[in-house]
Amino acid sequence: MMSPIPFELGFASVNRSYTEAGHGKGAPDGVGAVVKREADGTDITGAQQLCTLLNANLNVQMFYIPDEKFSVSTSHNQQTVKGTKKIDHVYYC
Repeated sequence: MMSPIPFELGFASVNRSYTEAGHGKGAPDGVGAVVKREADGTDITGAQQLCTLLNANLNVQMFYIPDEKFSVSTSHNQQTVKGTKKIDHVYYC
């Protein structure tokens, strides 16, 4: 989403931090760990099944959004940025 799209949607700036998983980023790491632990040992065949499992077994509310609810924009000329594996933080305004 580091493109003109957020600005077309009315955002004034875009901020993105790239960090490795599992290194103390707080709540997002905790949620990911709980989801993985709950799904461990279960044969899950898709996102909808995972969502149903989590809603039934955890005190959370997950929403399944099918692919057809998303649209793909082909009107933007998006280019690959070389060296992105060396980038830790991007601020675009």
